[in-house]
Amino acid sequence: DAQSEGDTASATSLTVSHTCTGSNRMLFVGIMSNTASASPTGVTYNSVAMTLLKTQASSPDGLLSHVYALIAPDTGANNIVVSYAAAQLIYINNASYTGVSQAAYPTGAAITGGDTATTTWSLDVTTPVANSCVLFHGRLYGDPAPTPDSPRVLRSFDITRDGLAADSGADIASAGVYTFSGTGLTDTSNNTLIDIAFAPAAAAAAALPGSRALMGVGI
Repeated sequence: DAQSEGDTASATSLTVSHTCTGSNRMLFVGIMSNTASASPTGVTYNSVAMTLLKTQASSPDGLLSHVYALIAPDTGANNIVVSYAAAQLIYINNASYTGVSQAAYPTGAAITGGDTATTTWSLDVTTPVANSCVLFHGRLYGDPAPTPDSPRVLRSFDITRDGLAADSGADIASAGVYTFSGTGLTDTSNNTLIDIAFAPAAAAAAALPGSRALMGVGI
């Protein structure tokens, strides 16, 4: 099924429809706002609360980006709802994958964050097992869109809000350190970088949009 995205210039909540299909599903929601002090008060899919995996602040202004996830999201077209206590800009990139381990959420070295003050970006993460995939979410200033290094694949970019979602584009053959990298930034301040490495289901490789299955994810 497909990825999704949405934004609002000033509101306390944002609702975006996203369709999940297939088996061994996991849904990721990447969120950013233009505030250094507020985090979402709630993130749900079909009224089910999602789990926060990572928060990353930009430099120098401390603007926040977040990634939430949900194991086994309901199938069909349902609403992602992101809520804040006060009105502000909200932008989200969403991607769902099939063939993903349902045992637990990514944790530890499988989740990393950072920022960059150059026109390129690079962030290491540790894949937990062979045939894992990596999701990337960040605030990256570029015009035109920043470019992930091949075979990594850009999934969505909003040139107005500077929110970007990408993934490894294929299963990563071996467990260990994986570098998500790219080029094309046109502003070297207030960028954020988040990597999430996730394991495949025991009997299947995860799907990326396209073919793993990027129910979003099919690689």
